[in-house]
Amino acid sequence: MMGLQQLNFVRPPWVPRAFGLVLVCSMVSYPPAAIAQASPPERAASTLAQRPTSPQLDDSLSELRSTFSELESTSTSSFATSSPAFSIAIPSGYGLSFGSAYFGVGGTLDRRLSDESVFGFGFGFGLGNAATIAGLETNFSALDVDNGISTLSLKLHRIVLNSSQVGWAIAAGWEDLASSGGTGLESSVYGSTTVLFKLRPSIDRPFSRMALTVGVGGGRFRTESDIQNGSDSLGVFGGLALRMTPSTSAILEWTGQDLAAGVSIAPFRNFNLFVTPAVRDIAGAGDSARLSLSAGVSWSF
Repeated sequence: MMGLQQLNFVRPPWVPRAFGLVLVCSMVSYPPAAIAQASPPERAASTLAQRPTSPQLDDSLSELRSTFSELESTSTSSFATSSPAFSIAIPSGYGLSFGSAYFGVGGTLDRRLSDESVFGFGFGFGLGNAATIAGLETNFSALDVDNGISTLSLKLHRIVLNSSQVGWAIAAGWEDLASSGGTGLESSVYGSTTVLFKLRPSIDRPFSRMALTVGVGGGRFRTESDIQNGSDSLGVFGGLALRMTPSTSAILEWTGQDLAAGVSIAPFRNFNLFVTPAVRDIAGAGDSARLSLSAGVSWSF
């Protein structure tokens, strides 16, 4: 287990030092009264997706993604226990709150500009309550098991609206704010928002939900050319996911660097496990399109 003396805290050059202080203080000093869960526990899981390491070309693993069940803040008898994912590699406006945790694994057959495969895993938990004040999602990811690269990431998030027809959440996050085992790993600060369109009253019906995510960030969210040139710029990312059946969803994303598409499957109704195969670099980044596969499980307590 890595010690604190092994952690390397990374701050992007364009981010004020105070931003990191706010995130860290919110994690260690969150008032106990605010941690109490007022609404039914969220059933959230996340997928592992490819994450940049040096030279920051989106060729490693990380970042945890939410399932459609996380977007529902009320529970009815018709809701399935498990849900497919609505994201492949970009952070959404939703996140984990107190009472939810996850574990996920993932890998790619080829790194970008390389024939090597890569494997990683991640786990995390939530603090606070996004429906009342704010939630804080804490993620630990072993991005590259072979090379021993691991990171710590935080996401502060808030549910702004939850009606019978629309849900809306916003988030600000800092990926890889601390790392261990690697050199030259650049952190990524971002802001994102997700709107959930409830197309049908029941999720047991086909095409019941659609999630739209838009965000902006530095680090891995920059264009491939800006990463190669070392530009301290910001990039735009976004994604669209459609819940086709209670157990399957189709996902299309722009990661900031290239296009990704995949299908997420939740094979067991009463066990919150999902599997998401995807194709990355469809629009031409790197040398060719790449296949990735991730799986996750979550639980509430």
